[in-house]
Amino acid sequence: MRFFSRYKIFFYIVLVIIVVQIYVGFYFINSTTTKKRTEEENGPNSYVVVDDGNLQLRYQDGNGIQIKPAQEIYRGKDDDKSNSLVPSRTMNFKPKCEITSKDALSALSRARTTQCKQEIADVACEAQRGTLYWKKLPRFCKYKDENEGQFLGCFKDVKSNRDLSAYNVVFETDNSPEKCIYTCYRLGYQYAGVQYVKECWCGDSFGRHGKLDEGSCNRKCPGSTDETCGGFLTQNIYATGVGFKHYHYANIVNPAHSNVNKWIRIAFILTLNGRAVRQVKRLFKAIYHVNHYYYIHVDSRQDYLYRELYSLTKDYHNVRFTRWRMSTIWGGASLLQMLLRCMNDLMNMNDWSWDFFLNLSESDFPIKTIDELSAFLTEHKDRNFVKCFGKKASDFIRKQGLDKTFYECDTHLWRLGTRDLPSGIRIDGGSDWVTLNRRFCEYVLSDADNLIIGLKQLFKYTLLPAESFFHTLLQNSKFCNTVVDNNLHLTNWRRKQGCKCQHKKVVDWCGCSPNDLKPGDFKKVLNTQPLPTYFARKFEAIVSQEIINQIDHLLYGREDNAQMSRVLDSYWQNEWHHLDTRKSDSDAKLSYFRAFMDLSLDDLKSDGKRCDVLPNSPLEMNVYSKADSVRGILLFYDVRNVAIRKKYRIETWLQEKTYYHLSDVQDEPAGRIKQLKVGTDFDPKEEIFRNFASIIGPYSEIVLVHSWGAGEKFTATFVWIDPTDRLIAAFDIAIKNKMQHTTVFNPNFQQPILPGVWKVRLLYQWKVVAETTFLVLPLATVHGIDVTPREAYISNSGHLDAFMYTGRNFSKVASFLGLEEHKNTINDITKNARIYGGRLRKYIAQLAQPYWSVKSSCYHGEKPPCSDMTACELSPWSSRYPDLKSELKPIDPLNGRIR
Repeated sequence: MRFFSRYKIFFYIVLVIIVVQIYVGFYFINSTTTKKRTEEENGPNSYVVVDDGNLQLRYQDGNGIQIKPAQEIYRGKDDDKSNSLVPSRTMNFKPKCEITSKDALSALSRARTTQCKQEIADVACEAQRGTLYWKKLPRFCKYKDENEGQFLGCFKDVKSNRDLSAYNVVFETDNSPEKCIYTCYRLGYQYAGVQYVKECWCGDSFGRHGKLDEGSCNRKCPGSTDETCGGFLTQNIYATGVGFKHYHYANIVNPAHSNVNKWIRIAFILTLNGRAVRQVKRLFKAIYHVNHYYYIHVDSRQDYLYRELYSLTKDYHNVRFTRWRMSTIWGGASLLQMLLRCMNDLMNMNDWSWDFFLNLSESDFPIKTIDELSAFLTEHKDRNFVKCFGKKASDFIRKQGLDKTFYECDTHLWRLGTRDLPSGIRIDGGSDWVTLNRRFCEYVLSDADNLIIGLKQLFKYTLLPAESFFHTLLQNSKFCNTVVDNNLHLTNWRRKQGCKCQHKKVVDWCGCSPNDLKPGDFKKVLNTQPLPTYFARKFEAIVSQEIINQIDHLLYGREDNAQMSRVLDSYWQNEWHHLDTRKSDSDAKLSYFRAFMDLSLDDLKSDGKRCDVLPNSPLEMNVYSKADSVRGILLFYDVRNVAIRKKYRIETWLQEKTYYHLSDVQDEPAGRIKQLKVGTDFDPKEEIFRNFASIIGPYSEIVLVHSWGAGEKFTATFVWIDPTDRLIAAFDIAIKNKMQHTTVFNPNFQQPILPGVWKVRLLYQWKVVAETTFLVLPLATVHGIDVTPREAYISNSGHLDAFMYTGRNFSKVASFLGLEEHKNTINDITKNARIYGGRLRKYIAQLAQPYWSVKSSCYHGEKPPCSDMTACELSPWSSRYPDLKSELKPIDPLNGRIR
């Protein structure tokens, strides 16, 4: 003990050293293991960092450098109770069955999160067990015939002129009268015929070729051996009991002949998405009346739209926003759930006494006045207005994918396999824009019978459920005699353009969407004036504002106002705001906007303008359009004066410079070329780039668009040249023999794309016909934070060899075009890929300068120390200039409107 007391201080020191060494060794091994696991699961460029005391994983994917908190990325394995860090994407989901559906297996292979995989597996297993849906549902429509299943006899058929010709299907192993009757009943046909053992035929009339003795229909049914399924060109025919569809016609009503004091009250459900706040305000102005109600749902991803519109609740007592917000996707089950939830909220608002539920989107606009609509619905207050398909239910079911199971998760609608629709009911549908009376809405929410419960379960797993749920419930319930086959809308369908699978990224299906209305479609609007049509769609002011002006003038006349005339054909649409929390592509935009800000201030300091300010931060960017043509972008940003420590706000108008050249060689057929442009976010339906600011970064998905005039068929060659003057790809594309058309080509280049100036050349018979260039700017930020040297190199160095196609040698083409690899250029690009901070920002501005020009600048608020600068409120091009078209005024006490 005396020895220990004498040397205890040394003992403690040695003990501390040993503990520290053990800890350091354990930390090194654990860090190495974590790093190895991190790179194995997230790629060689992934790494864990500590930022402000928070553990983060940074990794590279198709969208660039990603940062996620560790608690979102890592979880302990189910079979590993240690605290080791393992990416959650490696967690195994546990199917409750052996999944056999190819669609479900495909969905499982593509779903991103473990939770979504598990949910898909659960739904797929329940569907396989046959417990996901009700097999049969009741029908309460009083028009149902009582002769369901009645045998009508054996009848002759003729191949060239079928007796039951509306629909037919083959049931190889289980055909029977019962199965065929249910099939035809569901599709809304009055008669079903079983023929030649396995065939089922449907129609609404029969007997055109005569009746036979029952012995002629003597073939046994595979699904019911006690019964017969016709014979060769002979069929047993049965009544399905479907009855007729009963639709009412509702005539237009002149509001002057209607009692205003007894007009019904409408609950408008505005389901809003996007960033077109001015168009939404213009819609609101046109449909507003003090006696109606406006319940607004803004998609949970649209923070900007929500912020800009929420003030409506303060200015108008009959406007409310949903306290909850959902993320809805095209075709998703969430669309129906959102509408049902809105309906339920309205029922619980005791201070809102409404009579009709009417849903609209930001793409709708009225083509008659609110008074005309009010008078019409008052006259037909006991009706329900839905648009239904035509006579062929089978075509509708197939095109809508109603015979498939879908499930929504990971912001995607996954197809999981085929399904049998419940028997006993008839399927109906056609449009998701509905006008429903309150009594029916109460029934929808009541869950009073198995029809409602079963249909809600069915449409929970259905593509485009809002286009069929209300319709099917109406046709099979006691409300079947209230249906008017009219959704009160004119819809601009152009099937050839609108059915191009533009939603494949979010839905496992090819659907159709209507096209935007344009001035050339105004005659369609005029043709509806004598009809009970009160809205039209789709409208997009960024595509065409003139058609909205035309309708506005039709309804309300022209305003004799000088200020209005200055902005009548002007439109502004926000594309980026610094307050937005969801910024999926913000890094590329922020890199551009900082460059634009630097270019703008360089302009303000030139030509003796003496603008003594320094750049601070971009605040927002708007696209500026005039006369239905995009005229550039408007960057709104902060600047600062260091000497007096003050901030000012400036807006600058910038226009893109295009570098598109046609050679003197314009021989046919290559002379047909009308346009050659590279961009992103191309909309094949409207044939425009949705990336109006032409922002292309290293992780952009670029496409080449080439438009052609009429002419003969030929093959064109497109060569792609990178910023080092290397020919990296060449594609031969067949140009069709037809009239004017536009073709889109995706080169599928690997990312990140090398920053700098790229060229695309069109060749025909070894002659250069046309050339276009496009700019790829480096990334300067990751999630809004300045890049580190490592992040800069990963994002901005590109893949110099990633575009080379195996087995393709472009040396002869490159030599013919006079292209050589410039080692100095390659070295410069490699060196520039390593810069960051202020040097990177300066480099980006230098790249952008030849491609953008500054048109004008103005100030908002206090004037900065710059000469010859006008206030934005006095600059007609500025987004701060008064836009009377979308200005919301106080309520007029005489008519209750604001328009």
